[in-house]
Amino acid sequence: MAAVRTLGLGVLVSGLLVQAALADPLAVDAFVNLGSGPYADASTLTSGNAQPWYNSPQVANLFGGTPTAQQQQDFDKAILQRVEQAFQLSGVPITLTADPNVPAGHMLSVVSHTLSNTLPDAVGMTYLGGNGFDFIDQAARSAQSVDQLEWIVAHNVCHELMLAFGVPEVYDKTGNFLDAEMANVGMMTNPLATFSPAAAQDLLSKDLQGTSAQSDPNWVYTPFAQEVAPRPVPEPTTLALWVLAATAVVLSRRSRSRRKSA
Repeated sequence: MAAVRTLGLGVLVSGLLVQAALADPLAVDAFVNLGSGPYADASTLTSGNAQPWYNSPQVANLFGGTPTAQQQQDFDKAILQRVEQAFQLSGVPITLTADPNVPAGHMLSVVSHTLSNTLPDAVGMTYLGGNGFDFIDQAARSAQSVDQLEWIVAHNVCHELMLAFGVPEVYDKTGNFLDAEMANVGMMTNPLATFSPAAAQDLLSKDLQGTSAQSDPNWVYTPFAQEVAPRPVPEPTTLALWVLAATAVVLSRRSRSRRKSA
């Protein structure tokens, strides 16, 4: 990352702390906060007591214990790389940093021990045109491995950044693209997931480093959230068929074994 020659400027707008970067082409679009606080807009978007992602008990279950310093570094690197990949696959150029000292237009914080204060099942929540959060405790509920957790978090960060950049959840309604309000697990864990074409075009029309309050002094920040649909549970009839099929396989193998030994 090239050195940034300007200083960040914190601006209080409508009671919300917005990270505003000075008009410098070297400022980045967003700061993905994968470390400690303060977390921008935590008092108005979360239920409180936000902690770094690696303090999450749910995350510890997937890692087999509290992530080590090396595992934390690897996770942070994977998140940034996968977020950048998803935007690249969607044809949307983006600049990100995990360094709190680099001026950025928005802050997107990945945190544990807290939830959305209005939608507890949300995996993330963000002010349209402002800052936001990924709630990793919720993301971990849909993951079955560390790799899946990395993809789910990265893809939710993409969704929340879309909102931070001023693009609302009005395009994909199928759950098959990153801009979906209700996303399916298959898409969230798919390395090739992208924004829908319409959402990508909307992103390309935005000033990613700017905030809505900068362009509209009367802007009122509105929070939006993403949820991940539960993994589908097989119906009783399907389970019964699976049991019958498994039983048939076992009986067939036993029969063959008896014939060979006879």
